[in-house]
Amino acid sequence: MVSEALCFALNAASYPALVIGLACIHLPPSARACGSYGNVLREGLRYVLNDRQVKQLMLSVLMINLTASSYGVLLRVFARDIFKGDATTLGWLWGAAGLGSLASSAVLAGNRSTAPLHRFILASTAVRTLAILLFAASTQFWLSLIAIGLLGFGITICNIGTNIFLQSDAPEALRGRVVSLYTSTRFGFDVIGGLLAGLLAVHLGAPGVLLSAGALLLTYTAWAAR
Repeated sequence: MVSEALCFALNAASYPALVIGLACIHLPPSARACGSYGNVLREGLRYVLNDRQVKQLMLSVLMINLTASSYGVLLRVFARDIFKGDATTLGWLWGAAGLGSLASSAVLAGNRSTAPLHRFILASTAVRTLAILLFAASTQFWLSLIAIGLLGFGITICNIGTNIFLQSDAPEALRGRVVSLYTSTRFGFDVIGGLLAGLLAVHLGAPGVLLSAGALLLTYTAWAAR
């Protein structure tokens, strides 16, 4: 095993490649939005609320990050209290989640059309729901690694897949505003979900919080499946 310092150093070493890649992208400037800030924001909201597919995808992002993404806040509690482990145990759990996210990124990268993305994202909700319930109930480390891997896969499919769909299909004049609303929903409800998970864990325990999140996500999945 390697030290935490080396892990941070390797992570930092990966960023220059991203910066170079972004610097190599050259796109023509898009038209600037006109009008007051309120009117510009309302136009973006109107598009999101009036387009059925976009509205459902944004709602999925909200629900996923409010419920399933809260596992990140509680993962160290599972490593220490449920599996009686240490930093290595936590590293295995994070590694499994990261591997699931990497697999989903490869799947999305191989998809050449946005046409099936909507159904694919909604279908993966079932995977996320089963994964979070399995992880919350499991006391077997190997089974929990599988569950957290599937959870990472499902969350990334929803977040990244929705981002791809919006950037590809939103009207050019509204794309910036729509992606801004997506980003606010994605990271805003991730923070809110983590805060609620931490507060509730004091009373329900970490497994109880994830079971409750899974039950809420299951309710949403049943509704969305209609």
